[in-house]
Amino acid sequence: MATRALASLAVALLCCGSSSSSSSSIGVATATPVERPAALRGSVVVRGLQEAPAAAAGSGSTWLPLGTHRVADSEGDELLAVTGDLDLCKRVCSNYRGCKSFAFCGGQCFLKDAEISGNSSSHFNPVCATYYRG
Repeated sequence: MATRALASLAVALLCCGSSSSSSSSIGVATATPVERPAALRGSVVVRGLQEAPAAAAGSGSTWLPLGTHRVADSEGDELLAVTGDLDLCKRVCSNYRGCKSFAFCGGQCFLKDAEISGNSSSHFNPVCATYYRG
């Protein structure tokens, strides 16, 4: 829980490239927006994201759904929540240290540290599906 709060705080602090400037006696902080490529607009920019070894090695791994509306029974711990489409979730998990799977829930995904395979036990979920490296 504390790790998730720290990750959210880090994302909030890093996403906009803040520049602090105090205003007379009130002490107002201002933020300068970061220009993003069109493909990443609407997403969160996380600086210092380290490439995972599998992605660095160019393994060509693909992300596979555990099944239609199937979520792993043992998802592991949540590493980070990301708002975006399925392709963005795949890219973020591929490059986020410790991410081995994620649950995609229509516009949001939850990066997990559990190693999932095609024969992992799962249950039906009307909104989400677990994705794993194939």
